[in-house]
Amino acid sequence: MAQLILIPGLYQCLVDNLHLTIATTPRITPAQMSDNITVEDVVRLFTGDGITIPQISNAFEWGQMALAGWSVGSDASRRTEAMQAMILTCKQMSHDNQDRPVPLEPRW
Repeated sequence: MAQLILIPGLYQCLVDNLHLTIATTPRITPAQMSDNITVEDVVRLFTGDGITIPQISNAFEWGQMALAGWSVGSDASRRTEAMQAMILTCKQMSHDNQDRPVPLEPRW
């Protein structure tokens, strides 16, 4: 997942190369633990869950929206946990240009 976020255009490239279609109905598929997962496996999971190209391009915003969405259908303790994660993320986030992630250049 980190490679898809850090390398601009990689998600789009793999979606095209694997001839995948991004689902129009968003869903959340719980990740399964595995010692042998590829970037292509993550792309298949993301497209099946309806994760769009712009969402991958702005991972912070997407993460905030995902936490908010996941908290809605959860019990009170899960909602509190999600809200605490969002608050902590905002507090720890630096707005300095020097701390912004530097996108990696694709090698294709």
